[in-house]
Amino acid sequence: MKRLHIFFALSLLMVLLYSAHHRLLRSTDETAGFSVESAVHTHPKIIQESGLSESPATHVVRHSTPQALDNPLFAESLVDSDIDGLLAADQNGNLIIDLGVRDFFDYFLSTHGEVGDQEAVAEINRYAGQYLPPAAAQQARELLAQYIRFKAMSMELMNTPLDSGRPLSTGDYITILRDTFTSLKAARAELFTPEVDKALFGLEDAYAEFTLKSLEINSDPQLSDSSRHEMIEYHRQQLPPEIRDQEYRLIQKDRQQKQVAAIVNSVEDDSLAYDQLVTAGVEPQQAHNILAYRQQQAEFDRRYAEYVAQRERLLADDKGLEASSRLVDELRAEYF
Repeated sequence: MKRLHIFFALSLLMVLLYSAHHRLLRSTDETAGFSVESAVHTHPKIIQESGLSESPATHVVRHSTPQALDNPLFAESLVDSDIDGLLAADQNGNLIIDLGVRDFFDYFLSTHGEVGDQEAVAEINRYAGQYLPPAAAQQARELLAQYIRFKAMSMELMNTPLDSGRPLSTGDYITILRDTFTSLKAARAELFTPEVDKALFGLEDAYAEFTLKSLEINSDPQLSDSSRHEMIEYHRQQLPPEIRDQEYRLIQKDRQQKQVAAIVNSVEDDSLAYDQLVTAGVEPQQAHNILAYRQQQAEFDRRYAEYVAQRERLLADDKGLEASSRLVDELRAEYF
């Protein structure tokens, strides 16, 4: 029972982080991310003796792994899919670290249950060796080893018993989420330099922190609805621009969906409903499709009501079970 609590907390936190990771807008700027050159040389956690310059540089992608699998038969689960993320090297031959590196690692590591752990790791290392300069390939291999260790530490954390002899409240679960998030970051700090950690996890950490703050604010019974809204909006404003902009787009989309639902459910006249949908920002063709579906649904509801009424009349007549069943089957075939 205690273990289920920590498993729930970590699982929920992983959902939050996964959601954050896939909400992030990927920059198309070639200078996005940073080179391992700027952080690894001064910190032994990733590469002990890189021999690289400590001064950061402007990073232009000169080498990268392909988007398509060069060995489609590696794992059946990857067939007909494009590679998620990529490994890239800058003009100095060093690995560029960003979210794409994690995506690339996870894409192949997801096959471990199919091809085995060693084969999944070997395939990542093969891509690094085949498509990157020697220095970047070595940096990718060592970073992969650290990333796998982090995943193992996450699993150990998931299996840590939670000492609680009482039912847990919403506040307790939020506290567990907060403590788990802190533990995950502490585990990463043992493995990655601050610069590498920020490049790999920084944006989703920011979104996870915002999510936890929102949970804490919404669970505070002392706050009014307006205070909650203001506080959450304040923390939303602190998000990095790429996440904040995406968050506002999602909010706007949610508002539009609610407005569309209200129009469809309350405005019976199709012409008037169409005008209101377009005014709400719905594309004209989409507005036509929405109203066409509403008409189809209304016709289905009408026919179903007729079917139910006639079925009830048939069943009310005492014609015997076999005859009644046959008549109901015929009626159903007629309507549907």
